[in-house]
Amino acid sequence: WHLAVHHSGVWCAASPGAGFAETEVYAKVMSDKEPPPWWEQKLFRWYDATVYAGNLFNCSTIAYSGEIDPQKQSADLMEAAMAREGLHLERRIGPQTAHKYEPVTRDKLAKDLETLVAKGRNPMPQEIRLTTYTLQYPEVAWLQLKGLEHHWDRADVRASLERRDSVRLTTTNVSGIGLFVP
Repeated sequence: WHLAVHHSGVWCAASPGAGFAETEVYAKVMSDKEPPPWWEQKLFRWYDATVYAGNLFNCSTIAYSGEIDPQKQSADLMEAAMAREGLHLERRIGPQTAHKYEPVTRDKLAKDLETLVAKGRNPMPQEIRLTTYTLQYPEVAWLQLKGLEHHWDRADVRASLERRDSVRLTTTNVSGIGLFVP
């Protein structure tokens, strides 16, 4: 999930099937013990995939989970996070399967991914979206953030190529942008 959301512009497709999506849930940091200090909770945004879910607008994503795999929780969280961003997560679920690929579902997933790979990655998509909280993850396709007004707060860019010589940008919490032709 981490690679798919933080680097969504470098893949023609992603198929997360392992790893956690959200520190708080995965590590149970808010359970019975003392919660981490506010600054540590804010730094969850460095790695958590759920807060970057909107970046999957830029990358076709098909999640795989075994039906009885505890890691299915990550895809459930990402599906909800993507829905909040107006996106749909395609999923393949191996029936009665733990943390491994179920053969029939694996073959269907492989076929779907081969189709996406055959289409390739468009280096100059007409429209892109970027959500970040840090300049550690500053770019997608032909856009790179150069500055944030407030680091560790959500920053968004919606960009579209209007004509050959025009770009429409909508930004939040952004102080600098670079545009480039790949």
